[in-house]
Amino acid sequence: MENRNLVLDATKILLAIMVVGIHGQFLIDTNDLGYYISTQGLFRIAVPFFFIVSGFYFTSINNSHKLTYWLKRISALYVFWMVFYIYFWMKPQLYSASEIARTILIGYHHLWYLPAMIGAAIMTYLFRKNMRVGFILSILLFITGVLIQYSGNYDFFNTKSINETMNTTYMHRNFLFIGFPFFYIGFLFNRLRTSINVQPWIISTITLSGLLLLLFESWFNFNNEHNHGGFDNYLSLIIICPALFLWIINLDLTTPIKNLALVSSAIYFIHPFFILLLKKVTELGHTHISLLTILLSAFSSYILIKMNYRFKFIL
Repeated sequence: MENRNLVLDATKILLAIMVVGIHGQFLIDTNDLGYYISTQGLFRIAVPFFFIVSGFYFTSINNSHKLTYWLKRISALYVFWMVFYIYFWMKPQLYSASEIARTILIGYHHLWYLPAMIGAAIMTYLFRKNMRVGFILSILLFITGVLIQYSGNYDFFNTKSINETMNTTYMHRNFLFIGFPFFYIGFLFNRLRTSINVQPWIISTITLSGLLLLLFESWFNFNNEHNHGGFDNYLSLIIICPALFLWIINLDLTTPIKNLALVSSAIYFIHPFFILLLKKVTELGHTHISLLTILLSAFSSYILIKMNYRFKFIL
């Protein structure tokens, strides 16, 4: 069995926990600044980092047959979890047919990641040989997503309806503006890994600088009275996420434990269920719900991994 990168798998678990913090609104009931710097700041590295990891391992998909198999696998994963959460989104008495159709297309809640990854993978496959154009396009699309997010949150347009549209999550948080840019960067890292020869201290410096920029960017938005919402698309993410990935992937710490990689996936997919359940049956605050959800999701990951041995479409 091929050994896995222990630090990468452990980091993915930590990032999945950060996603729990985002959806559980960790610290919102205790400290406004702490909430914003964490859930609306630091924790936002999670999803772009996951896209980079997925893109990094996508390099083995080098023909249409492999791509078809990959797409079928991700689609099966998507269908399973959409059915699992169907009680929470298939409510004709509350939502119009167009809203339900949009949910099916884009994904319920956190499941948007899977359609976004499919779109990102298809674009990456199309630009797999023309890497210069693909890289330039990925950066331009990322910057466009950042501009859309900021224009919505800061009411750049004179028309209220345009500002509200720009601030709609699916307008900037999708396969085009987050999925493809980071997925393609991961793809490039693997394709060019023999050509990338950067000293570890340089990568560490860039990672630290990116972290400080992310914290500053979130702090700036928190203190700006013209900001009307949270953020998914931070400009500094394009610095910290790739640098952090390079730093981790070059660490020579391995493990033969394959299941460790599945823990992060299990936590990611199951955690909203526990958040919704705890909100319904308890009167706990957001921070306590977040912490309890982490524990319940971690415990459930053991069960989901066991189930995945038989049903490969779960994780």
